[in-house]
Amino acid sequence: MASDVNVMQIGTMRQAIYNRSVALLIILLNLSVPVAAQTVREKLQQQTNYRPRTTAPDEQLIEVARRFKIPMAIEWLDEKPATDQLAGLKFDKGSVSDLIKAIVDRAPQENLIVEDRIVRVFPPSAFNNQLNFLNLRLEDYCVKDECVYGADFEVRMWIDTMLYPKEFENGSNGGYGGGEETLWINEINICVHNRSIRRLLTEIAAQSGKAGWMAHLKPEELKGKQPFWKGLPLNEHGTSPITGHWYFFDLGEHER
Repeated sequence: MASDVNVMQIGTMRQAIYNRSVALLIILLNLSVPVAAQTVREKLQQQTNYRPRTTAPDEQLIEVARRFKIPMAIEWLDEKPATDQLAGLKFDKGSVSDLIKAIVDRAPQENLIVEDRIVRVFPPSAFNNQLNFLNLRLEDYCVKDECVYGADFEVRMWIDTMLYPKEFENGSNGGYGGGEETLWINEINICVHNRSIRRLLTEIAAQSGKAGWMAHLKPEELKGKQPFWKGLPLNEHGTSPITGHWYFFDLGEHER
């Protein structure tokens, strides 16, 4: 009788161990299955009542991009509103897409386009203007297994070489540093010919999926007979004055 009890106890213990083992295996298998990343359009469909803490619409766009991890290409025309008072943000609740549209509506000079990998904001009036530095085309541009900062640096170097060939006929010096760790991942691969600066910056941000870029356009630089950069010397950093007109930002949410 005692031996029968021991056999039953041992069987129960083995069953319990087996059950725990199976449960643990299921958990490990679930953890090992990669979770599909949200697409840009899926992120835009999220419902929210988020209100940006910043007040300027261009700053609000960056804040929302960081909050919801949405790659953006922002070409911002620094026009003052027709009146001294900027329209308030008309948004209480809706999709992230609705929130972004509400912000862009505060700046009548801007337009909004949603693409598969990135959200683009730009001023139609300046988009094809040949005085817009973003329309400059680089004959050749190629980076392989580069990070966002490195790819951005190469854009700047190609611009300098094109605009100041004598200054860089023996090569160039300098480098880049700082920035957020997420944008140091070597994942950018681009080799193209005759592409605009706009398309290169947008491709860098889209490939990364963790970055956006912001360029500020000044209305006075879009008027006249020749580009604002023509005839200007290299700046104090030894680069074209164009290169100070844009920057990349990471999509990590920053405390203010």
